[in-house]
Amino acid sequence: MKTHKLLDKDASTKFYEARYADGYMDDWDAAKKERVKEVIIKMNLPTQGQALDYGCGNGVFTEVLAQALPGWKIYGSDISLVALANAARRFPKVLFFEGGKANELTFNFIFTHHVLEHVPDISASAQEMAALAAPNAHMLHIMPCGNAGSFEHKICALRKDGTDPTLGNRFFFEDEGHVRRLTSAQLVAVFAPFGFRYTQGLFANQYEGALAWISDYSDEFITDLTNPAQAVDTQASLELMRIRQLLFDYKHTKVQALAYRANGIPYTHGLRSLGIMIKQFLKAYRFNHQYEADKRRFATEWATRATQENGSEMYIMLNPGQ
Repeated sequence: MKTHKLLDKDASTKFYEARYADGYMDDWDAAKKERVKEVIIKMNLPTQGQALDYGCGNGVFTEVLAQALPGWKIYGSDISLVALANAARRFPKVLFFEGGKANELTFNFIFTHHVLEHVPDISASAQEMAALAAPNAHMLHIMPCGNAGSFEHKICALRKDGTDPTLGNRFFFEDEGHVRRLTSAQLVAVFAPFGFRYTQGLFANQYEGALAWISDYSDEFITDLTNPAQAVDTQASLELMRIRQLLFDYKHTKVQALAYRANGIPYTHGLRSLGIMIKQFLKAYRFNHQYEADKRRFATEWATRATQENGSEMYIMLNPGQ
């Protein structure tokens, strides 16, 4: 059985120290931060308390916690001293401490954002969080989701190397730091022995969200993602090629629309040049119209399908069972 190198705690710590020193996860998309803030606000937590961003990294979402919970005392913890130094420098009003050194603090709300797919021992992390939880504490864990039916899950099903059961069912294209990809039921089961029960789950990127994030990556990534040589059969090979064209079309629309917005329509002189300029204008209009339609579908997906479990990212809320 294969073993991921980062399941060793010392190796994991060294790996992330180097990553954060090189600018890893320096920021996240504004729309994503706003979504997380919205989810926390809608949890209707008390007006005061102590909240912990467990595995806070550079503190990007620790700051989101502070915005969503203005009456709360906000803390962040991480195994990386480099990340903690970055976070303390950027967000001086937040309190940060090294993982495992909470000094008897307890928290009414414990939050993780794309952490639990990285930790060497997820049961040990769950136990640590449970020990840090005050009575009746709430948790929110956001991480990649292995539930069937997402766009990425369907791509994996088309490939011989799609998922690796010997490495925590990781999808083949995972970041090298990911040591597992859990289903929502598996994540809930991790925390059950420590007295935490599922209260609500939200899910993102069933389809439109996946198109949006994948199209932001390089042409090489998209080509590798949809490599027909890895298909399980001929039909799967054809489907991977169809998906490749879909992704490149989506990306082309986005790139062209943003380029026109940044640079405008080239100005030209003369009747012939005027005709060229009109064609350029119509082309820019078409790309902008399509780009805005894509963005609306992305927003609508979250607004209307967030409770559908076939997303590739999950927002799992827990609290102590009765």
